[in-house]
Amino acid sequence: WITKYMLEILNADPQAATIGFTFASITGPTAGVFFGGYIIDRLGGYKDESGEAALNTIRVCCWFGVGAAFFAVPSALCMNFWVLLVSIWMVLFFGGALLPPVTGVSVASVPPDIRAFSTSVAMFIYTLFGYAAAPLVCGLISSSIGGKDGLKYGFQINQGLSGVAVLFMIAAYFAAKGELSKYKRTVVAEAFDDSDCFDTLERANAHPDNIQND
Repeated sequence: WITKYMLEILNADPQAATIGFTFASITGPTAGVFFGGYIIDRLGGYKDESGEAALNTIRVCCWFGVGAAFFAVPSALCMNFWVLLVSIWMVLFFGGALLPPVTGVSVASVPPDIRAFSTSVAMFIYTLFGYAAAPLVCGLISSSIGGKDGLKYGFQINQGLSGVAVLFMIAAYFAAKGELSKYKRTVVAEAFDDSDCFDTLERANAHPDNIQND
């Protein structure tokens, strides 16, 4: 897709397009994985009992998604080869940064006894509706329009779908925030129950005769 877009729409040099995209596709995601892992580790990881670590991780990944969507705009609209190449690198960088933490959070969010099954289902959904569906749908759009305009609009739609991914990330953030609030309410309620039990024991120790008479 991208190499063909560079050659036919931007009229880029074939060698520069091939080498440039190869470099971007290898170094962008790789650098993003290390960067994302470093940031999440600095924040304390993505696992804890309350779910607050997962919430912080998803919040950071939302910003990674915003970064990817932001650079997807010039990659889709700009007609300069070098601007496109740098934008593609940044899209792949932010995509690589958010993928491992999001995968870790999704695996940690299910009970341990079904994690293997849930991972298999998740990978099936990723492949069917993401990796396989995206080129198919955009290819159908490109073919239906035809010519260079078809390639141009198909590529732009493909890049524009980054914004849809950010919406799902934001939805996941608010879902995790709701779960954290529910957990905190449960902890507070249990603390009050323990406090009532403690007060009863204190009264029993202070006035054992009253307790026996009751």
